[in-house]
Amino acid sequence: MGKKDASMKALLSKNEVFADACNQYFFHGEKVVKPESLKELDPTEIVLPFGKEEKEAVANQKYRDILKLCTIKTDAKYTYCIFGIESQSNVHYAMPVRNFLYDAMQLTKQVSEIVRKHKEQRKSKVKTKEEISSDEYLSGFYKTDKLIPVLTLVVYLGTDAWDGPTSLREMYTETDEIVLQHVADYKMNLLDLTHCDDEEIARFCNDLFQVTTFVKYSESIKEFWESVVKKERFSHVSREAIDVVQSFTNYRFKVEEGKEDEDMCQALTDLIEEGRAEGRVEGLEQGLQQATQTILQKFLDAGMDEKEMQRMLSVTPEEFDKMLQREPVEA
Repeated sequence: MGKKDASMKALLSKNEVFADACNQYFFHGEKVVKPESLKELDPTEIVLPFGKEEKEAVANQKYRDILKLCTIKTDAKYTYCIFGIESQSNVHYAMPVRNFLYDAMQLTKQVSEIVRKHKEQRKSKVKTKEEISSDEYLSGFYKTDKLIPVLTLVVYLGTDAWDGPTSLREMYTETDEIVLQHVADYKMNLLDLTHCDDEEIARFCNDLFQVTTFVKYSESIKEFWESVVKKERFSHVSREAIDVVQSFTNYRFKVEEGKEDEDMCQALTDLIEEGRAEGRVEGLEQGLQQATQTILQKFLDAGMDEKEMQRMLSVTPEEFDKMLQREPVEA
């Protein structure tokens, strides 16, 4: 797993962030999934084909990113759901098949567990309320048995829009429409973070809001200042969110050991001041890695007003000209 995906997985593993992503996508921002109701499940899917004895079956094993059991309340009743999240920093063009397999394996695991319990009950001669039919006995799965729904969400943080398929139907070769009506389909749930509109992004709780905003606007100087530096929601940014930002952009921040969060606005200011002290301003475009005159010129090209830039940098017009390495305009 690459650094980007690893940092996203660590962030999304936090119950409050996991719940936030699920609520935004599945419940349109309503806080149905509660962080405290989430229970970590083993993301390793190991399945034996049902109907086979263990010594005869060949195990199939896959690894999800994150899997959690949740109790949710809808329509005045409580129900169980299993939510899985797959974090992606790049487009995966076979993602519907991959998720379809994950969900099928999880459902197969549930069936196998129910079959196993029934077999144990029969061996221990535990009495049941009703006699089971021969069909129930042969399948091992009773008519009254039910499964817990499995929902998998792909959380994508790439800056390029997702251009891969989001359903099995899109992946089939061109064929007769009548055939397509009868083949299996699978809808992939995709949360394309950086291509959400600003209103949707604003509904995220702090971690996802901060990460998405940072990555979305990191390449646009003017929007970056308006969307990040000027907002109070960046005064407390978690270490996990900072790791994601540093993995997906070229920004590098000094993080104090032992602190659980950082003030990103102050961190940006510190980076600018550090750059000024060294004779360069490393601060606003692609992690502040260009020379001073290049960065400032990009500001100007983006439509920033020179006087506003001088005010933000606390420099005089003469100092500003010096930073750009241009001759001062004579009066």
